[in-house]
Amino acid sequence: MEMNPMDKGKQRIKKTVVRLLNSLLIPILPIRGERHTFLLTAQYTSNALTYASYLVKEKPSCRVILIAEDSQLRHLQSFFSFAPEIKIVREKDKLRKWIYVLTSKYVYFQHGHPFRHIKKRSGQKVINLWHGCGYKRRGASEAVPSDGDNFDFVLVPGPVFIETKAEFFNCKKERILPIGYPEYDLFQRHSARAEGFIKEIKARSESNKVVIWLPTYRKSVDPNVGAEESRIGRAFDLPLLRDEKQTEELNRFLKERKIMLIIKRHPLQVRYKSEEFTYSNILFLNNQDLATRNIDLYELLPYTNALISDYSSIAIDYMLLNRPIAFALDDYDSYQAARGFVFDNPLDYMPGHFIYDYQNLAAYLQDVAEGKDPYQEKRKAIMRFVHNPCDNYCERLWDTLINL
Repeated sequence: MEMNPMDKGKQRIKKTVVRLLNSLLIPILPIRGERHTFLLTAQYTSNALTYASYLVKEKPSCRVILIAEDSQLRHLQSFFSFAPEIKIVREKDKLRKWIYVLTSKYVYFQHGHPFRHIKKRSGQKVINLWHGCGYKRRGASEAVPSDGDNFDFVLVPGPVFIETKAEFFNCKKERILPIGYPEYDLFQRHSARAEGFIKEIKARSESNKVVIWLPTYRKSVDPNVGAEESRIGRAFDLPLLRDEKQTEELNRFLKERKIMLIIKRHPLQVRYKSEEFTYSNILFLNNQDLATRNIDLYELLPYTNALISDYSSIAIDYMLLNRPIAFALDDYDSYQAARGFVFDNPLDYMPGHFIYDYQNLAAYLQDVAEGKDPYQEKRKAIMRFVHNPCDNYCERLWDTLINL
């Protein structure tokens, strides 16, 4: 569709302003070495907020600035109530936003491409914290700028992802840092909020164990993302299940075995129809539910007993907890044809139960109920490739950046 004259005029004005900023204003702005600016998006915040918290607590000489969408402001103010010195800037306040971005020695983002219009400056370090390395290939709708336009370095969990993410981001391998994510530090800390929440739902459902299920999206809320996934047909919106009747059957199965199942919706996934119903042993959660409770997903995971995933990065992350994992593969062939995988042999990197239907799902949950974990050795073998473990991921990132 051809752009109308008014929109064309706005585009010309925008390009003119950008040229003026790049040529006149930006060169005279000093870069401040103590400034660390985080560009946040509503979907992904774990790495950014974990590292920002670390800087506030452990590096008092740093000045932390958060650029946030309006929907995030209340949560951030609550989350950082312990640190009034943090500066929170509305994303809509474009002038303040770009002044902070362009005068910060360190700029971080976890999703998107923030330097598409304004060029980063010499002397700055732009770090793509990213939000996980899984099995799926970059979709055609997720094209990224060419090498050098977007960031200086990007984080990955371990060495096997150097090759895959260099291809994913179309960048040189030297830009890939296999040092793990700041959010992994949350696996090693006690969280009273997360522990209390899990105790509450276990008591309410009279359960002994909690399994968390995190499907990646199939039908995206964003029309610009997920075109490949949307071509994968499903009779029912939840993976593995045939209809609402089978969901009720699953709930009875869980109740009999004293298991609580949390189904955490992907940030891009449209609302499941089953969320309209209430179950004794199935609980649906989304990002807003966790934000309301001031609980990060990575705080919650250590208080669960097992995971169900598919091709998502959460399966890679969960290996650090050394607990049972199951992979929902009911649309494996369709997904491979529609989007594809970063590994030639993705199943070799999935150390857990393969679930293709409801019967496989029930068998896995039965194993969890009985405390069986037949894939421990395979997890240990794969861990050597997918992870680079340490005791303090935030500290490792700090040490890495100051020595680059």
